[in-house]
Amino acid sequence: MFKKFFGLVSLVGLVGAGALGACTVEPNETPKADGGVDSGPAKKDAGDGGPVTTPDGGGDAPACYDEANGVAIPAGSIVVENQAGKCTDAQLTEFGTVCSSQGGNTAECDKYTRETSADAARKACGTCLLGSVDASKKLLLGAFTTNNSGYIACLADKLGVKAACAAPLASEYICIEGACTDCTTEADDKSCQAAAADGPCASVLVTDDSACGKAFTAAANDAAKLAAAKTACGGDATTLVDFTAKLGAYYCK
Repeated sequence: MFKKFFGLVSLVGLVGAGALGACTVEPNETPKADGGVDSGPAKKDAGDGGPVTTPDGGGDAPACYDEANGVAIPAGSIVVENQAGKCTDAQLTEFGTVCSSQGGNTAECDKYTRETSADAARKACGTCLLGSVDASKKLLLGAFTTNNSGYIACLADKLGVKAACAAPLASEYICIEGACTDCTTEADDKSCQAAAADGPCASVLVTDDSACGKAFTAAANDAAKLAAAKTACGGDATTLVDFTAKLGAYYCK
């Protein structure tokens, strides 16, 4: 049995303050290992809803496993930096409100998320929050690029291990959560993560005994340091609006 670092979900308590609704929170282009740009993976056919076999023949994965969406972006192709001035406090609050699955407003959310948006200021803020591919074909990570990838990268920074961990952890989360985004039970999620780790995400796993694994675990085991990092990145938020205000500010204010 492999030992992977994705188990940090239990250590750092990844947030569940809410979800973005009508908006698709993915970069429009995905960096490829060869430095090119992919338009993104296509959804695989769900078929008859039965289990799929993992690539190495190691058993059955749950029906929610989406191998095609397990995209392994090399850590070297991910940039975790603040893009100052892209969003105002008011925009962060509005984004968290209108793009929430909890009573959001699709038309208003589109001003932030659609390529066709005519609202330049909101579009620039949304692009920062969702992530984008720069001229050198690298992914500029955003607060909401893929589920918790933006949050875990922020935690790595606030824990003092950004250089070793921010991009590698984001890479792992983007791949594994992409493959398992449709899983709704703990059992399915665990089985799906194992399938993704053995399959498309094998090259971007951050193991417990890696440099990042050791550094992050040591830092996160400092309770006071971890609490402060979680607060700074929005981990103590109880609503998506509050979460967006904190994590969005880290990337885009």
